Amino acid sequence: MAKAMDILEVLASSYKKLSLTAISERTEINKSSTYKMLQVLCDYGYVEKLSNGSYYKLGRSIVDVYSHITEKSDLRGIAHPYLVRLHEITGCVTNLMILVGSAGVYLDVVPQENGGNGVGMSDHLHATALGKAILAYLPEKQLETIIEGRPLKKVCTNTICDPVLLKNELVLTKKRGFAIDDEENHIGSRCVAAPLLDADGDIIGAISVSGMATSISVSTLFENSAHVVDIAKEVSARL
Repeated sequence: MAKAMDILEVLASSYKKLSLTAISERTEINKSSTYKMLQVLCDYGYVEKLSNGSYYKLGRSIVDVYSHITEKSDLRGIAHPYLVRLHEITGCVTNLMILVGSAGVYLDVVPQENGGNGVGMSDHLHATALGKAILAYLPEKQLETIIEGRPLKKVCTNTICDPVLLKNELVLTKKRGFAIDDEENHIGSRCVAAPLLDADGDIIGAISVSGMATSISVSTLFENSAHVVDIAKEVSARL
């Protein structure tokens, strides 16, 4: 079961379809076992084998489960007007992310160019402000599973890949109430994010503002943090 979940998480955290070899390498499961588990996951509709027979992607069943959860929580519906307001205040792209397995999934992006560019895509938690805002509020055991489970990928030069350094960053994030991504996920891009918490203080997701480093200086990033934190608190209160 754990290995099957590893396969689903690898597919969920990838921007593209993956080959059997790529899945085997990323999960560190031998090819034979990976193939057998993929066949079972395909039978249940959680994974789809593409027509050329060489690549796999998440299937309709997992998407249906995900859609049911998001529709039931109505998080996107609640948060969207606040993302629009945050966009109007800062002039930056605003984002909503939730945790799915060990990856972050974009639930909403404003403005929604090209019919919602980025919505449904997954991203690395340790390399994004949104992801770090989520990680900082996870229970210790769950955090350990995510950041110690496999090596943290070096996405950019500034990406924090050392688990100890990342934990220090998460302590700082929780202390100040927001997370920073200074060209850690994309070269030339900066982002500041704040957590969405329920009444018990449990993490639900995170919102952020992001933009090109040429238009958002580090000082501007910290100025925007106040707006992000304030609106994150408003959304949290609605939840």
